[in-house]
Amino acid sequence: MSQEKALVLRTCKADGTSYGDFQWPTEIGSIVKCPDWKPTKECGNGLHGLLDGLGDLFLLSSSIDAIWQVVEVDRSQCIELGGKVKFPECKLVYSGDMLGALMLFVDYNVQQLKSDDDCAGLVSTEDYSHLAASGYNSRLAASGYYSQLAASGTNSQLAASGNNSQLAASGTNSQLAASGNNSQLAASGNNSQLAASGDFSRIAASGYYSQLAASGTNSQLAASGTNSQLAASGNNSQLAASGNNSQLAASGDFSRVVTSGYYCRLSASGKGSIVMCAGDANTVSAGENGTIVLSKWNNIAKRHEVRVGYIGENGLKPNVAYELDQNFEFVEFVGV
Repeated sequence: MSQEKALVLRTCKADGTSYGDFQWPTEIGSIVKCPDWKPTKECGNGLHGLLDGLGDLFLLSSSIDAIWQVVEVDRSQCIELGGKVKFPECKLVYSGDMLGALMLFVDYNVQQLKSDDDCAGLVSTEDYSHLAASGYNSRLAASGYYSQLAASGTNSQLAASGNNSQLAASGTNSQLAASGNNSQLAASGNNSQLAASGDFSRIAASGYYSQLAASGTNSQLAASGTNSQLAASGNNSQLAASGNNSQLAASGDFSRVVTSGYYCRLSASGKGSIVMCAGDANTVSAGENGTIVLSKWNNIAKRHEVRVGYIGENGLKPNVAYELDQNFEFVEFVGV
């Protein structure tokens, strides 16, 4: 009897551990086996994840430093647990960030659906739809729940209004939009535009000049490209960018805004937000009761000096842009 291989999406902590301190490997090709496997229809006694990348997304880690993994399993050995599956063993095929994991499912979906290169103008209004296109200038749209849309061609357009949709594009100049709750959007192409209005959305882009926006509460936005723009209006949102010259803005309360790039502009106007930047020549601002963190290179000590400021203390005012001066003190940014 031949095995039907399938991919499973999962996450673990930054140290590679998961529930019960089980240690996951990071070397691609590693075989992982559950030491106490029991083929019972209950949680535990098995390895766990989302089969085909589908299921309860809230079971995945929301930490910025979480490790995202994709493993290959025997589909017939997977036991459905409602929102996730468990399995006795697997082979690690990817270990890295969220974007890389989601983009791996682009090719996976295209292969599963066997789409041709002229797959353009696809539209589906059925629930549980699966749409994929590998051609250039393709257009995909789905209004049903739990839809999956994937495009690897240039200038593709993807849109979903259903809940729990997953959208991914690896082509340049792609446009992705989702209005449903719990959506996942990912683009690796340059000049991509990603937008989600649903709550609990996750948006990621690795291309340059990308634009990411989310209006839902508890959204997550991440970009590794230079000159990216990220904006979120929902409460408890998380924004992260590793590229230079990025612009990040959050208007919701208790948001988190983080970047490691240079010459970035970060702002969070909501109450109790945290704004952090690890690069040089950056500016940050936060709303009432917010916290700002900046670093600046100390050429004498040959290290970065890090300063933490609390809005409302030591003269720091809400919604005012600050930078670090030569004495590593917060001063208002006046521009050039």
